[in-house]
Amino acid sequence: MPITLPEPFPFSALVPSREADRAAELDRLGKSLAQSLELIDGVVAARVHLAVPARDPFADADAPPPSASVILRCASSLAVTDDELRRAVASGVAGLDPSRVSVLRVVARPAPPAAELVRVGPFTTTTESAGKLRAVVSLFAVLSGVGAIFGLFTWFRRKRPRRATRLAREAP
Repeated sequence: MPITLPEPFPFSALVPSREADRAAELDRLGKSLAQSLELIDGVVAARVHLAVPARDPFADADAPPPSASVILRCASSLAVTDDELRRAVASGVAGLDPSRVSVLRVVARPAPPAAELVRVGPFTTTTESAGKLRAVVSLFAVLSGVGAIFGLFTWFRRKRPRRATRLAREAP
């Protein structure tokens, strides 16, 4: 699954500047190279950072050469070497020498196993907490039953007049 980050250059201007256009183009190129690297077996995610200085025609000194950083999140060892990765990235950027590409490999931890889910009445829970949930549901059922019996007992006692009061009413 590719790493998704917020857009680094959200444009609010109607017409972006030349620098903003260039930055967006480098960002798109980096994302395109990262997507290509993610096609390699064993690569979980890739990120490519490009540093390609703009050439100033009026400057006396030459611009520094472009460079790149590659961060790979790998599930296991890869069948490609770092030199092959450097050449692949350098071939996608004009004027980039493979020796100016740094590669960082990070071994991704395997995802923890998914918890097994079970049904307890209308509830879904993990197998570890199913026993506790059953105990709580059983306790609730017992308390509800006791409350219902107490309520019926109270209702019948109010409905039935007591024998002593009935005899007192019938007496002359």
